[in-house]
Amino acid sequence: MPMKCDDATGEIRLEMLNDLDELDRLNAAIETLGVRWDLLPQAVATLQIALEELVSNIIRHGFHDDERHRVLVRIARCADGALRIDVEDDGAPFDPLAAPHPPACESLEEREPGGLGIHLVRHLMDEISYRRAGAHNLLSMTKRGALR
Repeated sequence: MPMKCDDATGEIRLEMLNDLDELDRLNAAIETLGVRWDLLPQAVATLQIALEELVSNIIRHGFHDDERHRVLVRIARCADGALRIDVEDDGAPFDPLAAPHPPACESLEEREPGGLGIHLVRHLMDEISYRRAGAHNLLSMTKRGALR
């Protein structure tokens, strides 16, 4: 499914299937967006890390059947120069913000696998919120200072 960009509104829409191979396309689309919107290189990297973490978790854990599902990513330029990122899926209800923060005292060797991804996303983004809208999960994020 192609990336759609509306330069008039400053918004892109990327529809992906619940397939891990789609992560390469997601990263390429963010690179293209970085050039098109003249984003700072660290903003491009931040978007790639955060979205790859979120979308891969949705693909791996959000669907409990073998059916095809869509994951929708929307990125918009705000008037104040910030980016607004929305990730929407029709997977099982899951609020990643309700996940516990990892204990600070554990070394990586002592930690159980998992749980660090959303912690990382929380630190990369300036604002993050979750809501369930009908049969869809909607995670919204804001990243300030992304534009040159």
